[in-house]
Amino acid sequence: MSKTCAIIIPTYNELEELQKCLATLEFPEGLDMKVLIINAGDEISFPDRPYVEVLKVPSDHFWGTCIRVGFEEVIKRGGFDYVMLANADTTFLPGSIQGLFDYVKAHPRHIAVCPAYDLVDGKPVIHYSDQLQWGFLYYGKINRRWETLSDAPKEPIEVELVGGQGVMFEADELAKFPMDDKRFPQAAGDHDLWVRFRQAGYKLMLIPTTGIVNERPLSQKRKKSLMATLWWRMTCKEQGESIFVMWNLRRKHLSLPSAVVSFLISFIGRWTVGLPKIIGRS
Repeated sequence: MSKTCAIIIPTYNELEELQKCLATLEFPEGLDMKVLIINAGDEISFPDRPYVEVLKVPSDHFWGTCIRVGFEEVIKRGGFDYVMLANADTTFLPGSIQGLFDYVKAHPRHIAVCPAYDLVDGKPVIHYSDQLQWGFLYYGKINRRWETLSDAPKEPIEVELVGGQGVMFEADELAKFPMDDKRFPQAAGDHDLWVRFRQAGYKLMLIPTTGIVNERPLSQKRKKSLMATLWWRMTCKEQGESIFVMWNLRRKHLSLPSAVVSFLISFIGRWTVGLPKIIGRS
């Protein structure tokens, strides 16, 4: 009997990237897929893709809230064996969804994860494989365990943290892990989710033979001055290097003394040693 998987894709006015993403969704043998696009932007439809359904949400819904809506929809409908998270601006390398499905099917209470690549001269080069849970430069402390797709190992690797795209896991306990989008409307909602899954006994497993590709450059054209942009990144509630996001994540999962120490080290380090990287992304 075939299994069923709900693929949740948040989007906001990125139709071209979303079309590319959908074009790379391969249907694995033995898995029926339903794509739930949580759309916070202009009206869109995909009449040529009957397995795609668009759910319209208000324009102020960021990534974390869109994922929460997707989770709630999966729980309400029932009947799904697995959930997969994808981003509208990422594509899947051939065989990736099959690889994730084969792994989670054989390993209950394991979460299967794709490494993330960037395209450099038309070839996938590793963006990150995984992240450390409480690294010195949290949100900047990423692991690159190999460089190119041909260098990737073959065996799964247990990791601490990953992003929120190219991830597949069982749906049966989804109600136990609601998105905390009040604290994390955009950045860190995925990190908070994986920390809670791991605390409940799940293993987060990187599948090196799979991969997603970032289709959008990290550096976007600035609409404000550099200083204004940096101040916004430091003080808003949507960016990973924000004072609020970094504190909220630590305070939620650490004791108060540990949270203070970890926050001070990470925040100071992120905005000194990590400042060139922030500027590059601004």
